[in-house]
Amino acid sequence: MKPFYVALIPVLLVGCAVANNGVSGQTQTTERERQAWVYNREINQIVAHSIRRVRIAEERLAMKKAGHPVPLKTGWCGAAVSINDDGSIKRINMTGCASHSLGEDEQKAIKSAAPFPPPGNPFIAVVHTYAPIATPGVNGN
Repeated sequence: MKPFYVALIPVLLVGCAVANNGVSGQTQTTERERQAWVYNREINQIVAHSIRRVRIAEERLAMKKAGHPVPLKTGWCGAAVSINDDGSIKRINMTGCASHSLGEDEQKAIKSAAPFPPPGNPFIAVVHTYAPIATPGVNGN
């Protein structure tokens, strides 16, 4: 069974403007906020695919060196990625990872996925991925 990588999209990516329509406590999302959320989701999906490729390559190399299946570190990892208006990466700030090696994989995946689709203006994407428990060597994978 091939591992499946999940990309989380933070619920509170952008603030919501409070609409004064007579009903207290209601919020209304603007079109710009919706577009930002959709773009952030797209970046998360791109990075999730990229981290899968990075970890498969890492797993193959580890198996080749050791001569037997080698499990990789698993868990959650997050980063704030500053993206220039042309889609290139300005900066990557790791916000927390389950392990150091998983953080390195996350950075490598973000860098290899770049350049991203151009957002049109500078953008900070919040990326969260989950690397599940792998089953190395199963079915020849």
